[in-house]
Amino acid sequence: MADTKAPELVARDLARRLLPTYLPQYAKALEDQCRDNDQAEAARTVAHGLAELIGEKATEQHGRGWRISKYGNGGPSVAVEVDPYQSARRVKVTLDDLTPEEAQDILQVLPGRT
Repeated sequence: MADTKAPELVARDLARRLLPTYLPQYAKALEDQCRDNDQAEAARTVAHGLAELIGEKATEQHGRGWRISKYGNGGPSVAVEVDPYQSARRVKVTLDDLTPEEAQDILQVLPGRT
């Protein structure tokens, strides 16, 4: 653009050249942010509900999800991880230090066993 153009013409040229591509990209970014916020809220809800079940507090992992841990004193330990990108669909549960009987009781209630 020539430096002799009036400011109004410069603004009109910029709007004509940039806005047609910028506006759809901006709308997509807003849509993606809304989806991410919804997933993060769903993950938070799941994490807090699971934390209540095991009697511990859920801690946020620097934007990478939630973790709940309960260490047994002579009993089983449990750790639950909730990924914000999996939200309410999947969580990771780790159980340690189970007796064989406790392990059998838990494995019997899992879906998909033969």
